[in-house]
Amino acid sequence: MSRPTANPPAGASSSSRIASLEAEIERFETEQRDVLARIKALMAAEDPATGVFHAQEIFGLRQDKLRLDVELDTRRRQIKRILYFGEE
Repeated sequence: MSRPTANPPAGASSSSRIASLEAEIERFETEQRDVLARIKALMAAEDPATGVFHAQEIFGLRQDKLRLDVELDTRRRQIKRILYFGEE
């Protein structure tokens, strides 16, 4: 699980803040693709006939996917807020 990066210094320009947010978005999108691929692989590996289930792992990964959805939405909203209203 990755953590958000720290905000740039107060004197940083809006464009550098937006660039930082876009980099975070890119990182979160990559992480989200990896999570989705892992979910798909675990679901394909399940075999009810032999009792092979991955419910806990899939559930945890789905929670990660939802967290990443929120992270992405938050970063996109921050960019829009900066574009419309200027630096926070």
